[in-house]
Amino acid sequence: MRFDLLTIFPQLLDSPLNEGIIKRARASEALQIETHNIRDFALDKHACTDDRPFGGGEGMVMKPEPLIAALQAVHKKTPGGHVVFMTPQGRPYNQKLAAELARRPHLVIICGRYEGVDARVEEYIDDEVSIGDYVLTGGELPAMVLIDSITRLLPGVLGCDDSAAGDSFSRGLLKHPQYTRPRVFAGQTVPEVLISGDHGAIAKWRLAQSVNRTRVRRPDLLEKAAFSEDELRGLKADGTDTKGLRHRQKQKIRLDIALVHYPVSNKNNEIIGSAITNLDLHDIARASATYGVDTYYVITPYADQQTLAREIMAHWQSGHGAAYNPDRQEAFRRVEVLGSLAELYGAVTKKWHGRPLVLATSAAKQTADLSYHKVRQRLAAGERMLVLFGTGWGLAPEAVEQVDAFLPPLGGEGYNHLAVRSAAAIILDRLLG
Repeated sequence: MRFDLLTIFPQLLDSPLNEGIIKRARASEALQIETHNIRDFALDKHACTDDRPFGGGEGMVMKPEPLIAALQAVHKKTPGGHVVFMTPQGRPYNQKLAAELARRPHLVIICGRYEGVDARVEEYIDDEVSIGDYVLTGGELPAMVLIDSITRLLPGVLGCDDSAAGDSFSRGLLKHPQYTRPRVFAGQTVPEVLISGDHGAIAKWRLAQSVNRTRVRRPDLLEKAAFSEDELRGLKADGTDTKGLRHRQKQKIRLDIALVHYPVSNKNNEIIGSAITNLDLHDIARASATYGVDTYYVITPYADQQTLAREIMAHWQSGHGAAYNPDRQEAFRRVEVLGSLAELYGAVTKKWHGRPLVLATSAAKQTADLSYHKVRQRLAAGERMLVLFGTGWGLAPEAVEQVDAFLPPLGGEGYNHLAVRSAAAIILDRLLG
């Protein structure tokens, strides 16, 4: 993941960006961070970045010219960044928003100063975020809060994938009490259950402690938390007051898949568009219906191929095939044909009210792998995801550049050239079966 920080005090960020987990994440290249001094883009010899507000009033306002020039320079060097402005007027920051921002591969953070920025800058901003209802001297500390909390959510950064999931607020509860050596300190001993070796009993104790602690310290959080039937039964059996605790409904799976016919590569690494096949349409639609995929997108820019796909679909949706095989009719209801990857990303972003995490598969090992287990966990927690399946000899480089992470390749004893419909079925079973 990449962060670009726009500030007039880059030195304020030097130390925190080079310590602890953030330092290790940068060293492993899981994280890229670059600071940009807005003063370098000022238009006068004094490198002025602020001026008095029109209409009078207290304080100074950041000027638009140097700020937008700095922003444009970042976009030119690394296009596609999601621009976030740290401001008390923004969306309240919480763990859910941290997870949302962590799904974006590139964030450009504007650190405001003084009384704010010229209002004409707003059209260049994608998101406004506030870390609390109080006023600081600038946006550098809030920017560090974002970077620190988001970095913890990046795959592999904490060393244990479950660490972030167990943090306070990750499921709407405060964390349970923690103990370490020595077993006895100042006359107080570690609770016996924690040294019993009974992992089931330990998990139940920790959940009960989290509920009780949250009820006392942050009852507002408990109103939003939800519990499975097994958790509620366990809490009640343990003597924990379950009055007012909500039952957790089964989470809707927010997974889409896309079969990409363009742009893909051939065996000579040339960019081509591949042909739609009847089998791929049928079999992947059936697998999508079996495992509960929300939408199965077919991507091709060619009018004749789009017409072919829609004629096949129409036969099973409203023609003779619909009466002959109602199950096939149901499978094809979730198929949608689009002309480009740009249309695909626009459609899924609109549907889910935000861009999902984009995953892909490849026969070759990629550097940004996410395990199937981890993706399965994140889907179960309600995260929005889109999996791309390339036809031909795989996704073309321009398609790969838009992927957030790769799933591990499928394979057995040395041979790895599955039909795409076979690969799709195997991967859907690993993620949703």
